[in-house]
Amino acid sequence: MKPIEEVLPREERERLRREALAKTPRWYVPWMHVAMPGLFGLGVAAAALSRVHDLRPWQIGFFVFVLLLSNATEWRVHRDLLHKRFRPLAELYDRHTPEHHMIFVQDDMALRSAREVRLVLIPAWGILALLPVTAPPAALLWYLGQTNLAVL
Repeated sequence: MKPIEEVLPREERERLRREALAKTPRWYVPWMHVAMPGLFGLGVAAAALSRVHDLRPWQIGFFVFVLLLSNATEWRVHRDLLHKRFRPLAELYDRHTPEHHMIFVQDDMALRSAREVRLVLIPAWGILALLPVTAPPAALLWYLGQTNLAVL
C-alpha cells in the first residue's frame, strides 16, 4: 500500500481540509475543545487523589503498571478501532481515518487555523465513552477494599 501522501496530492488534501472544516458547526470553539476535557480530567484526578490514604510503594507500582497498560491500550485502540470501520464505532473511523489521516500527513501536520483542532482531537463524547471501560475495574477494586488502587 502506498503512503497516503503519494495517493493524494497536496491540492486534493487541501480540498478535503476545506470540506472537513465546512462541516464544523458554527458554535464550535477550539479552545473549549482543548480546555474542557483537560479541566474535567484534572478535576477527576484531584478528586481521586483526595481519596488516597496511607499509600504503599506497591500501590505506586500498580499505578505505573496501569499507566503503561493504558498507553499500550490507547495505541492498540488507535490502530485497531480507528483504522478499521465497524459498527457501532463507525463514526470514530469516519472522523479519524478518511479525514485526519488524509489531511495531516508526515511532512504536512501543521494546523492552518484554530478550527482545525476539531480535526485532531477526539470528540467530547469520546472522553465519556471511556467510562464504561474504566469504571468496572475501579468499582471492583473499591468493592475488594482496595480504595487506593481504585482511585489511582
